[in-house]
Amino acid sequence: TTLAFQTQQEQLQIANEKDTNRKVVDKKYDQLEDEIDEYAGWSEPQELGCCCVCHENGDDNCKWCVDCSINKLKRLKQQNAEEEKQNQVDKKVKKKKSKKEKDKKKKKQSKRQQEVS
Repeated sequence: TTLAFQTQQEQLQIANEKDTNRKVVDKKYDQLEDEIDEYAGWSEPQELGCCCVCHENGDDNCKWCVDCSINKLKRLKQQNAEEEKQNQVDKKVKKKKSKKEKDKKKKKQSKRQQEVS
């Protein structure tokens, strides 16, 4: 009976060790699962862009994706570049006008000084 009792005790001990190991593994798995869930997905919707081949071909007026975010961004950049170019032209024109006005004032002043003298 003592031999049977020992084997029963050993079996219980082995079963307890397996149960403990299983709990440790389950706990580690749960921790990993929590970490994975923590980083899964996006907190905000993400625009993935457009998969139309027109972007590779350089066609900005594709009838299939005229309103896609890529074409909208491209048109916005072009518009901004054109506005910037126009602003630079306007600045040059203003500088020329102000220079002409200054020259006219100088001429008037020099004429007045000549008349006075």
